[in-house]
Amino acid sequence: MRDNISDENKRDENKRDEEKIEKNSQNGFVITGTRLRFITYTAMMLALTIVVQNLRLLIGSNWYSTVIIGTLINFILLFSSEKVGVWGSVIIAVIAPIIATFQGHISPIHLAPVVVIGNLIFPLVYWYLKKINSWLAVGIGAIAKSAFLFFAVKMVIDTLIIPNANNANVMSLATSAQYTWPQLLTACLGGVIFLMFRDALLSHNS
Repeated sequence: MRDNISDENKRDENKRDEEKIEKNSQNGFVITGTRLRFITYTAMMLALTIVVQNLRLLIGSNWYSTVIIGTLINFILLFSSEKVGVWGSVIIAVIAPIIATFQGHISPIHLAPVVVIGNLIFPLVYWYLKKINSWLAVGIGAIAKSAFLFFAVKMVIDTLIIPNANNANVMSLATSAQYTWPQLLTACLGGVIFLMFRDALLSHNS
């Protein structure tokens, strides 16, 4: 009889503990397995992003370093969206241009917010269209990103940088092109490489 009462008390205590943990988890006091996985993988991808962007210290700031680093960053954006969800890629999309700005790679500084939004467009479009077709999602995402950057960069240059300069339109078009075709190329390359190896990369959920 006492053993039965003891077992019931233990079950009641366990149940109360489980309810307490669940309540605290809902209030954000406990890091659940899903949250821990998100934090861990996002931190890893963020660290990898920083490493990739610092490759400029080894290979310099030139056209091929732009292609290599941009391709890897876009690869990381898509991998993050698949591995931990779209919010992981959003964090990377925001942080990467900030780092590039401090490195002097985004100039003038007024363009940093534009590049942030452009970076957000690519993984978001991919995330919402991948259910239809992943390759189509990459293509549309890359085009949407580069098209936004072309028009947004031109608008910022025309409005804030050189509104009264001689040959202002030619200068803004040239600057817009510098921020457009590399983004289209690197988004496509990063997307293609990711899709080629996606199954292998995502085969382990640990």
